[in-house]
Amino acid sequence: MRAIASIRRQEPAAAGERSARGSDADSIWLKYGLAVPRFRRSPQLDARLASLPRGARFRLALEEAGGTLALFGRFLAGRADLLPGSHCSELLEIFYPRLHLTPGKSLKADLRDPVRDLAFLHASAGSESYRGTWRGRSAVIEIFQEAPRLLQEGSWKRFCAALRPLADEIEQPITRPSVHEEFRQWHLVQCDIARKRTILRNLQTLPSGCVSRIPRPIPELESETVLAYEGVDGRVLAADLKRYDTLIRDDLRLATESFLEQSLLLSFVAADSDPRNLVMTDDGGVAFRVLPALVPVPAEFNFELTQYTASFATGDAPRAIRMLARIVRGQCEPRLWKEFSALQPLLKIRADAPESVTAMENYWRALAGVGLRVPLFLQLFHRQAGIWGRYNGQVAPAADLIYESLWPLFGRILRFHLAEVASAEKAREWLIGGGLLLFASTRQVGLTLQQLRDNDLSLTVETGEDPAREQRSGRFTAAVVAFSMLLVLLVFSLQVAFRGAAPMLQLSGSLVALLCGVLLFLLVVRME
Repeated sequence: MRAIASIRRQEPAAAGERSARGSDADSIWLKYGLAVPRFRRSPQLDARLASLPRGARFRLALEEAGGTLALFGRFLAGRADLLPGSHCSELLEIFYPRLHLTPGKSLKADLRDPVRDLAFLHASAGSESYRGTWRGRSAVIEIFQEAPRLLQEGSWKRFCAALRPLADEIEQPITRPSVHEEFRQWHLVQCDIARKRTILRNLQTLPSGCVSRIPRPIPELESETVLAYEGVDGRVLAADLKRYDTLIRDDLRLATESFLEQSLLLSFVAADSDPRNLVMTDDGGVAFRVLPALVPVPAEFNFELTQYTASFATGDAPRAIRMLARIVRGQCEPRLWKEFSALQPLLKIRADAPESVTAMENYWRALAGVGLRVPLFLQLFHRQAGIWGRYNGQVAPAADLIYESLWPLFGRILRFHLAEVASAEKAREWLIGGGLLLFASTRQVGLTLQQLRDNDLSLTVETGEDPAREQRSGRFTAAVVAFSMLLVLLVFSLQVAFRGAAPMLQLSGSLVALLCGVLLFLLVVRME
């Protein structure tokens, strides 16, 4: 067991109950040796704390402070652009502070079939989730707080003041106002029940072959502050992370593939990634115990994000930087190159992340050095890739699961786009266009043969050859051309008759096919 386990962990207070005041935060930073007092001697650091690395002490301080600071620590987990890797790994252990919402007051009072056996399941930044039984099946009930208390002016000022003692320490980047605004935006996304409900309903139809599993909503249990959907059963990924066998490596690879699939194929990024919230289903898929808040990837950036992922996974730095510059919509490619070149490569004596994740984090640090505003979906994508990369380093340090997961995912993306092109509507468009093109080509061949026949006839008149023989040859050529055109039109009309969606279109195709068949019969009968 690690030395941290010997220190008693206090349960964080509710996020809305208290937020560390300036004086309280000062004492917490001093207690854990994270800040130096300005006008008095530094207190003696406890021997047990002194033996811990700074990242572990930083986590313990945030957990003891509780409230907004504990929530902020959860936000910082995986933020390699702000904190050293040792801090990011420690912050993954922080739990969300409880909001202590009451299920009985939030659920509808007039439910015909009440939800039975409600038990607390999970806490997030803006809601608490409970699992129960409804009509004989498992249901997850998310209860959202009516208004984010964090955004109240007094709470926000106290939160910002609590971080000022770290302005001269290694954690200095987290004291920037821009980071606080990112934290506010992240918090608002997780408190928006309407946004989450809409995205959940839009994700009910997924392409075939996806490993991600999206729960089905239960509208009968929903209200203004309640979101309900079916529960999912399976093995919790976090319960197996301490095992270093082939099974957990495969599970982690599948979870990484699910994350990339969500970002590059399904076009959404989860606001938070946590192995404690993932289950491996019996059908070989990956599902959420509690659906996190989701941020959509804009359609105009889907190509750039896919190219960026492939570039940092394969080591194509020029293309990766070009894609980043496109996403942030800035003429910053030269500055990105300068910032990226100034970063010293990390010596991977202790491999805590695969090479693709190390490269990605360097691009992220370079982007932070440029100082441009980064879209929320890109921040969350980097954050999740870093989190899964660190678990990758702990479980399978010799493998690069992000690189391995890309190739089956790209095959799935290609299959999805081909299926989209080959859909019924697209197929009819291709059929009509191809039929018209083939008809025009056949007509052009007929005109060409007719010109050749006319030239042969004029030559025959000049040389005195038998005109009757040439006339018969001309009629045969015309008959072959007419036969080919009628055959093409017959095949095309049959396709329309059998595949047309509208009844009138099917009837028209059948009539044209019948007429072509009659004409073909008469043409064959009259051929000499």
